[in-house]
Amino acid sequence: MSLLAIFKKMTHPLAFKQLAYSVAVFCVGIFAVVATNRIRYDGFAALTERSKPLLAAIKAYEAEHDAASKTLNELVPKYLSKIPGTGAGAYPAYYYTIRPGINWT
Repeated sequence: MSLLAIFKKMTHPLAFKQLAYSVAVFCVGIFAVVATNRIRYDGFAALTERSKPLLAAIKAYEAEHDAASKTLNELVPKYLSKIPGTGAGAYPAYYYTIRPGINWT
């Protein structure tokens, strides 16, 4: 006789159902955590790819002017046709600031 069968005999039928539901909810929860982490990772990977043209434009501006652009708008239209969006719902726009003494590229 298995442990599950012994447990089922020793407890009230409602308790067994509650245990079965709890195990099912736990398994669904674990699956949801794993799935959402994967979705988030894929989203950041896609953001990295979408950001490459913007980074290339920033580097090209810096190479030509020996200084960083003060705003992203200085990159348009010579380096970019328009400032792209991030494609991320929570953070739809890129933000760009210059910090003296820090070289990000």
